[in-house]
Amino acid sequence: MSLSVQNLSVSLNRRKILQNVTFTLPETGLFFLLGPNGAGKSTLIRAICGLIPSDFGEITWNGRSLTRLSPRERARQISYLPQDIRPTDMTAEEYATLGAAPCLKWGEVPGETHRKLARSAMETLGIPHLANRPMDRLSGGERQLVALAQSLVQNAPLLLLDEPTASLDVKRQQDFLQILQNLVRREQKAALLSVHDPNLAFSYGDGALVLVEGQTIYVPASPDFGEALCQTLKPLYGEHFTLSSDGYFYWKHERRL
Repeated sequence: MSLSVQNLSVSLNRRKILQNVTFTLPETGLFFLLGPNGAGKSTLIRAICGLIPSDFGEITWNGRSLTRLSPRERARQISYLPQDIRPTDMTAEEYATLGAAPCLKWGEVPGETHRKLARSAMETLGIPHLANRPMDRLSGGERQLVALAQSLVQNAPLLLLDEPTASLDVKRQQDFLQILQNLVRREQKAALLSVHDPNLAFSYGDGALVLVEGQTIYVPASPDFGEALCQTLKPLYGEHFTLSSDGYFYWKHERRL
């Protein structure tokens, strides 16, 4: 299965955000979406999910047009994590259990089997202690992890995550991405997530999509992945953006004391 986007254009409030975006991702892997603020990263992810309409273009997953699937069918194929997980008074376990919704019959409610899946997902993510805590009493980072547990219960083959590490501290960012990387490899899933830090893409990515002026450039993982990514990002981030000899991105500047 692979995600293919062909000639996708999206306008919001009569302003063109994406223009003829075309790319195809490999069947499985952890892929990062990079670009400056306002480049259209969230718009692209939401358009793939079917949450906003496109002006034209085609989005297919496993050869099937996502735009022609019903919302329930689409939810069985795609799990979406938004930037902001809104607080609610339901417990973390209840929230995670909602991942079973696309597989339930009309009027059916999640049962004990689904709750067991939720508890197992929370155990996998290292957050079983949050199970009985209300979502509105969790930090933004904790809610993000519970939302990922919901995605594990949903068990969709394609995961789309909009800045999932933004609310996490440095260590939890690494923990989150290591868990996600292991999940993708173990379950042979595909995941596309937007981030601001190119070091995360370089450290964990099987490839990177870079949004440039409403269009995308795909940089596959390779022995020269870091240098190729650096050269692709340099026009966006300036001539001082560089890759160190030991493999991390930074901006050159003279430190003044």
